[in-house]
Amino acid sequence: PTPAIQFHSNGVLLNIQNTNAGLSFKWRFKKRSFPKISDSGSGTVSVSGVNCAIDVGVTVTNDGKLQTHIRSANFNIGNISLKLSGGASWLYQIFINLFKSKIKGEIEKAVRQALINIVSKELNDIIARLPTRVLIPDSNGVGIDYSFSANPKFTPQFMSIMSHGEFFIWNRGPGSLIPRIPTPDNMYQDRME
Repeated sequence: PTPAIQFHSNGVLLNIQNTNAGLSFKWRFKKRSFPKISDSGSGTVSVSGVNCAIDVGVTVTNDGKLQTHIRSANFNIGNISLKLSGGASWLYQIFINLFKSKIKGEIEKAVRQALINIVSKELNDIIARLPTRVLIPDSNGVGIDYSFSANPKFTPQFMSIMSHGEFFIWNRGPGSLIPRIPTPDNMYQDRME
């Protein structure tokens, strides 16, 4: 596989190309009502030429934390092979071969939705739990607020994040030592002045 992470003006593009995977499994079914039938066996699935691209936008919430959102998600399987063995697998294999493109499309759709859910929900849950204020040890009650003050800015080479970086008296909260002033944006200048 060829993974790549690229920054663009509105976020991050995560791209994995030409990945292969395989798995083996056991299957069985049993019908309890008339006519009672059951069958079992094993099988293998292999996929090749898998391409995955997720375009993730990054913004800052009102409480100064990062939040991600999916701008687009693509998941495509080049080739899929599904083989069953045991029982009446010869019969099931006929149907699998007839509906191979439909099975492939449903797998692509399910994986695409799972990727969207992981980034949209689980990644944001992890980010939301990250602290943005910390009490500095052995400081007699001084804390630092490093919450984000503006949406990140992206260039093809890097991501620039603006954070408060403010020291404050812990029991009084941010703004208790020095009033907040906007951080200068020198991202697109050749040098700082």
